[in-house]
Amino acid sequence: MMGLKNFLKKYPHIYSIPIGLILLVWFKLLEHYITTPANIIHVRLDDYIPFAPVFILPYIFWFFYIGIAMVYLFFHSKDDFLKLSAFLYIGMSICYTIYM
Repeated sequence: MMGLKNFLKKYPHIYSIPIGLILLVWFKLLEHYITTPANIIHVRLDDYIPFAPVFILPYIFWFFYIGIAMVYLFFHSKDDFLKLSAFLYIGMSICYTIYM
């Protein structure tokens, strides 16, 4: 148990992670309960953007990039980890509130 105490002492910013877990649960609840779109988020400019299947790969890799950045910053830069977490958590909260 002493190892866990030392880990928590060395990385106290781990206590910000449950906020991300709460946001993931919030997203799953929204995904489950919002079954029909009330408002489609679409503008005329969207019709002029061509769809290229090759751009699916950067979209998928973006999620890995964010995850790797979170893990790296967690262990190497507490301040940057907290800034990135705050940016993501605030952005997700605003987005989910709009969805609701």
